[in-house]
Amino acid sequence: MNMRFSNVAALLGSMLPLLMWIVVVCSVVLPVRAADVSDLAPVHPTGGERCAAGGLHSITWDTRAVQGSVDIILWNADRAEWSVIALNAAASGSFDWQVPSNFRGERFRVKVQSSSNPQQFQMSTTFFYIVAPQPDVLTTVGQKEREQTVSSGYTLRLYPSPASDAVYIACSDIPTKVILRNSIGQVVYASYSIAGATIAVNIQSVANGLYNAEVQFSNGHSVYRTLMVSR
Repeated sequence: MNMRFSNVAALLGSMLPLLMWIVVVCSVVLPVRAADVSDLAPVHPTGGERCAAGGLHSITWDTRAVQGSVDIILWNADRAEWSVIALNAAASGSFDWQVPSNFRGERFRVKVQSSSNPQQFQMSTTFFYIVAPQPDVLTTVGQKEREQTVSSGYTLRLYPSPASDAVYIACSDIPTKVILRNSIGQVVYASYSIAGATIAVNIQSVANGLYNAEVQFSNGHSVYRTLMVSR
């Protein structure tokens, strides 16, 4: 009997280093990993954005969460179906998506997953919209000016484009608000107190890229236009 107890004690003694190693892993490694996950940037579109059908929209993800080449797929909750946006896309953290012109709906989400390990993925937090493009006519005036006439009768001229330091928006009526958003829907400029029909927007602090300008009038009608900032 004493020999059996001695064997058990010897076995427990040999396992003690392993048990101590497990305690160290649980108390140190796991909390660090949880902190890293909480620091990850979300997928864009995150949710709530309005993407124009036929337009260009930037999909971004955190390369720490999804490593290597990725597959990008679209979930349409209204139809309960997936569709492929891109396969084996570069591990750059960004992809310019040409939104299909025939897509419409209010319940879309984007999923970015590892091409080699689909269990490693990021997904839009909630639903975003794909909406019809504004029914307007675009007429080019010179090389850097655009005059845009919308079906409501409003005339809007945005110039120059590309712009570097300032952009001017000339309207046929005084707008009630002007908002400039970047490719992931973040507001980089907003004005709600407008005195005249021509607005000068200072963009010196705005990074290079494509932006969407929203100009809203007193009847609630909004006109959306694209602006390129380039230096």
